[in-house]
This record gives sequence, structure tokens and C-alpha cells, in this order.
Amino acid sequence: MASTAPSAGDTGRGVALRRGDPGRRALVVVLLAWVAYVISQTLVVTGHLSEVVGVLIGLLLGAVGVAALLAAGRTTASCYLRRGRLSLRGGLALVPIVVVWPFVLATGEYTGPDVGGAAVGVFGSVAQELFFRSALLPGLMLLTRPRSALAIHTVAFGIWHGGALLAAPDIMAGAIAIIVVSLGAGYAWGWQTMHDRTVLWAMAHHSLLWIAGSFFDLSPPS
Repeated sequence: MASTAPSAGDTGRGVALRRGDPGRRALVVVLLAWVAYVISQTLVVTGHLSEVVGVLIGLLLGAVGVAALLAAGRTTASCYLRRGRLSLRGGLALVPIVVVWPFVLATGEYTGPDVGGAAVGVFGSVAQELFFRSALLPGLMLLTRPRSALAIHTVAFGIWHGGALLAAPDIMAGAIAIIVVSLGAGYAWGWQTMHDRTVLWAMAHHSLLWIAGSFFDLSPPS
């Protein structure tokens, strides 16, 4: 089993957060980027910002977060931006998402192929994985242990989806279900990324789910 713990040269609990250490500034940048990402996503799901703009913002914030970590001395490998094989345990961690996804799609209306929607889904998935798994997760490891960082990043991913509560206040159960599914998926993608030390499989998996999702209208009823 591959270790989820970063190498000694990558982190060290609290070491990078000493006063004057660039890791502290990098973490602040990543956390501020998360706040901006939450706001932009909330604007998207409430109809105040287009999906395309939201995706572009996500890609930009993900790049900013990773750049901040690299400037603080992290490596692309410690941000999980590397090629690597999908382990058996890593693959099994993603299976529950595949099992649940058809039930998510069943809540929408089948509309057929949508090339534009699939493209937005793919780039949006890459943006989310870049930010949450390659910036926020390793950024939190500057603050705490890997398992705690995984848990905190999972909650942050769920909060990012919290705009569903504003977008569909009349169907609160459905909005809560979206957040619960997001928490489970966020944990699985984060765990697999840490276990296999690459974000590429999570990006691919997430993208395939939203390619399938592009065949359905999953927007809440007006």
C-alpha cells in the first residue's frame, strides 16, 4: 500500500507555518482562493454567473493555489501533479461514486448528447480537482497531518457545493443530498489522490461522470 503521508521534504506538521516561512503565505493564498471559489460557485448555481465563467475562475484559482505552493518550495509531485498508476485500492475507493451516480442522474431529465455541456463538465471537473486535490489538500498538509488535511478538505469541498441550498430552497432534501454525495466523492477523490500520489485519475474519473451528466438536465426546477 502506498503511504498517504508526504515525504519529510514535502511537509512536516507545522514546520512550514513558522513565522516568516513562505509556506504560511502560500496557505493564506490557497484559503483566500477557496473563499473566492465558493463565492463564484454560489453565483453560478444561483444563476448570477455563467457556468463557463465559473469554470474559468476555478481553473485560474487552482493555478494560483498551485503556483503559491510551488513558490513556497513545494514540488509538483507533492501537489500530486505527476503521472502514476491507479492502484487496486485507489480504484476501489472510486467505485462507490460510480454506484451512486446513476441515482443522481435519475433525479434529472434525459435530454440527449450535449457537446457544450460535456466540455463544460470536463473543464469544470479538472478545475475542481486542480484546486481541491492539488492546491487545497497539500496546502492543508502544511498545517496538519495528512488524515486531518483530508477531512478538512472534504468539508471544504462540501461547502463549495453548498450553493445548492440557495439554488433549490424548495427542495431542501435534494440540495442536502447533493452536499452529502459531494462529501463522499470529495473524500474518495482525495483519498485516492493521496494514496496513488497523482491527481490525474481523479480528474479523469470526475470528468467521465460529468460527460455522462451532460446527457441530463440536472438543474433544479424553476
